[in-house]
Order: sequence, then structure tokens, then C-alpha cells
Amino acid sequence: MVGLIMCTNIVPCGGVQISEYYMLSPESHTTFSCLYGNFLPLFIICAYVQNSVINKKFDLKGSTYHRQASEKELAKSSPVLKDLDWIREGRKLAFGSKEEVESVRKRLEKDTLYLRRENLIDYSLLIGVHEMEEGEERSKRGEAMDVIYAESSTEIQYFGLVDILTPYVLPKKAETICTGTLMCRPGISCQPPKKYQTRFMSFVDEEILGCA
Repeated sequence: MVGLIMCTNIVPCGGVQISEYYMLSPESHTTFSCLYGNFLPLFIICAYVQNSVINKKFDLKGSTYHRQASEKELAKSSPVLKDLDWIREGRKLAFGSKEEVESVRKRLEKDTLYLRRENLIDYSLLIGVHEMEEGEERSKRGEAMDVIYAESSTEIQYFGLVDILTPYVLPKKAETICTGTLMCRPGISCQPPKKYQTRFMSFVDEEILGCA
């Protein structure tokens, strides 16, 4: 498995040099999937797997407050599902060994700790699920680029961190206070970087990797 990077020399708000982080230790691959930020999930998934049908997409932030696909979203031909949908389907990323699980967890933790230090929030783990047809062999399929994936006998799960360039500045701080604290909704997605990263990794451990 290898990390993904689609562009370099991106300097988001606050002067965060993401490309520098990637270049510091090229051997320690990152789970960052795109450095443009805020693209539609379908764009990123198509960039991943040009020759695969993505049957389901999940956008996972680690928050369960109202984090489910709406009726309007579900009516779309290719809806993006969310955290509660993932939990209700009883899903986990399917790895063949404990070592693979630990490797992916370590990379996710390293990447999210970097985002936390740079005061960034609102990132998601985007997972695209390709349901394999009977007799389909992965070795005979091709992707547009090297990707991070997990694989079972029935499906391939492509994944990576997306939307990584949102700084926790005044508008986001106001959202945390007004929507979260004053309206007694502590579980909302928008949280300070430390809390956001801690909650995200707890969700990864419990619901995505199943290693809690």
C-alpha cells in the first residue's frame, strides 16, 4: 500500500505548507488523498479508480451527530453515506493481518496529528467501495494511480483523507460555540483541532479498523 499525493506546493490559509510535510519523510507514506481540498467526493474517487465501479461512498468524520445521509442524498444515483450509515451497515476496513491494521492506524494518526498541529479540521476519511463481481480478479483491473485500499473476498475499499485544508479560525470557532455549546449539541462535527483529531482517531479505532 502506498500513500497518495496529487499536487505539491499548496499553501492553504495560515501558511501551512502541506507539501513540505509530505517531503520530509517520503518513506513514511501519507494517507492524504488530495491537496486541493473541498472537491466533490465523486471527483476524488474517480481519480483513484478509473476502471472500477464504485458502488458505495462513505464520508467519515468521526462525528455521529446528525451524520447520516438525508432522504434527498439517498435519492441520488450515487449518494455519499456518512458515519451513522457506516455503523448501521456494520462495516470495517478489511485487512488480512494485524500488521496491516497497525500500519494504517499509525499513518492515519501521524497525518491527523500533523493537521492538528497546523490548526486544521473538517477532514474526512473518504472510502469508496467496489463490490467485486463473481470471478473478478484484482490483478486484472487497473487504477489511475497507486491507491491505498483494503480488500476482502467480496469487495475492495479505497480510502484516504480528504478536505484537509480547513483552518479552525473565527467562523469555525463561532460555529463550535453557537451551534455546539449554546445549543447544547456537544457532538457536532465542528470542534477545535485537538478534540477533532482525538475524536476522529477514536472513531477510526472503534468503527473503521476495529482495533479499540
